[in-house]
Amino acid sequence: MINAFGPEMIGENVEGKVLSSNVAEHEGRTYYQFELEPPHIFITATAAGNRLYLFGVTGSGMTIYPVLSRLTSLNS
Repeated sequence: MINAFGPEMIGENVEGKVLSSNVAEHEGRTYYQFELEPPHIFITATAAGNRLYLFGVTGSGMTIYPVLSRLTSLNS
């Protein structure tokens, strides 16, 4: 899935750059979470109706790791 919209989010091919992926369920909606290699890019995707919603955050290790738990729990 990330290979389909990842290039639109980061401007380049994401093949081989995915560090981790997770699928989470919240209030009946499925969220797909991806972490891409540095400069640490976090992408969350979900669909509602006929729309795809994408949320992306980019930062260096120094800026991302202090807030990592909050970023990864946005869907929890």
